Amino acid sequence: MNIIPYDEKYAEQITDLFYNTIHAVAAKDYTPKQLGAWSGLKGQYDSWKKRLDIKKPFIALNNQTVVGFAELDQDTIDCFYVHKDYQRQGVGRLLMKTILDQAQMNQVKKLTVRVSLTAKSFFDTMGFQLLEDVVIERSGQQLKCFMMKKTLR
Repeated sequence: MNIIPYDEKYAEQITDLFYNTIHAVAAKDYTPKQLGAWSGLKGQYDSWKKRLDIKKPFIALNNQTVVGFAELDQDTIDCFYVHKDYQRQGVGRLLMKTILDQAQMNQVKKLTVRVSLTAKSFFDTMGFQLLEDVVIERSGQQLKCFMMKKTLR
């Protein structure tokens, strides 16, 4: 497994990973309506390609299969997802190491991230601290999540 910079040839796999991971992994914490509001419609390849061309996420690959991706936007981690079939196999840790290394190179002093109920324990383990509980609204659904931070050395 390795981490690479964004390559547009993986855009469709990233889009599918986002949708499928939300519906498989977060289903224990959110209702089907909330999951649908969060993920949007399946196969929104054009809008995701535009987003990815701007955000340029790091991609975790196992052979040529996307098993995770993460976006660093200055001092904020935006999307951070691991394929539903690769949970708890070190993919998230590898992506986080890459994000932290890049943040250090960019002289970021503090990272912030908004995380789901599902992802909170991972970010706790990675040394992030809770700033506040938040509720966001997507397509008429309210989703509980958390703002977290990590101070870098």
